[in-house]
Formats: sequence, structure tokens, C-alpha cells
Amino acid sequence: MKHFFSHSSTAALVCALGAACLPSLQAQAADAGSLTIKASVSKATCALIIGDSDKSPGTSSYKTLNLGNLASNNASGVSAAFSTFGAKKAVVFSLKDPSNPTKACDLSSATGYQLYAYVDKAESVTTSGSSSFLKNKITSAQGGTNALVKILFGGASGGTDVALKQGLNPLGGLIATDRTEGVFLYAQFAYASAADATPGKFNFDLPITVTYK
Repeated sequence: MKHFFSHSSTAALVCALGAACLPSLQAQAADAGSLTIKASVSKATCALIIGDSDKSPGTSSYKTLNLGNLASNNASGVSAAFSTFGAKKAVVFSLKDPSNPTKACDLSSATGYQLYAYVDKAESVTTSGSSSFLKNKITSAQGGTNALVKILFGGASGGTDVALKQGLNPLGGLIATDRTEGVFLYAQFAYASAADATPGKFNFDLPITVTYK
């Protein structure tokens, strides 16, 4: 493709003493070009809504999952690293109409959808067997704890282990026609070693994205 703009070149100048020094422009043929504009308008995608349960589906795509305020020595002797403590908490993901989160989303053009969790760094997670654990983003110097958080994913009856690593991690999904059950993510505290967890706060942001089939 030719350039849209061209620059005229200036001829050499010979100026007599006291005479005006004026450039002599050398004419050039104009370049030609064309611009093709292509676009399409598609149906709005669904809004990913995070709620407390299938009976309380929520209306927002952002949520804080509070695991509670637990004593660091809540267990009478820690059996091993990665053993869990405290109550397992859950959130439910559902797809809703972007303009009205109380209504179901139109998935007529999709056969199914898949949820993914994004992990920013490899050192943000650790694994034991098939289980994945999130490491605290708050350092001990900032008032953090060495406790881990185990992640599970599945239906309302309970979750299964999820392998997490750096990048996008597939969690699970549903077929587009199934709107009767949301998809659940479960989280629970776990020990980083065979010792009580050190006191402090825990925080980890876990972005969730959706792809449609």
C-alpha cells in the first residue's frame, strides 16, 4: 500500500547578493490510497454475577469472600501442612442479563460456557497432590499471616480440587440451557506447615472470566 502522505523535495537554491532567496518546489504525483472500514454489532454478552448461594444470587460482579476471624491455635495440634481449618465458605457464579441482573441471560447463540480464574504469578499459589492453595498477598511485615487458602470448585453439593497455576485456569462450566444450578467456588483456610498459623490478615484477589462456546 502506498503512503497517504508525500513530501515535496526542494530544489537547490542559488541566491544573488541582495536578491530574495525563494525555494523552487519540484512537483510530484500524489499518492493514492483507500481505507476499508469493517465492523459488526453483536448481542451483549452476559454479566457474571457472584452471590452467596443459589437462593441469594446477588447482583454484582465483585464480591469479598470472608472466611472469618479465627484463632491461630484453633486446632488441638496440627497434623500436617496443608490440612484445613475453619469453616468452608462458598460463593455462587451465575450469568445474568447485563442490563438487569435479576433476569437470566440470553445464551441462545452459545452451547455452553466456561469459567476461568486468573493467577498473576506462579509464586502466588502452591500445590499439594491435586489440591491448590492460595498464598497470602499481605506479607508478614504488613500484618499478614502465613495461612493458606484451599480452593475447590463445583456444584451446590460440594466442590472438587482445582489445579491452579500462573495464567488462566479453567474452573468449570455449564451447558447454555442449564440455568437451574449455579457454579460454586469454595475456599477454606489451610496450614502452611505442621504448626499453628501465625496471626495476621489474609487477602487474595482472584479475577474470574467467562468464555462462551
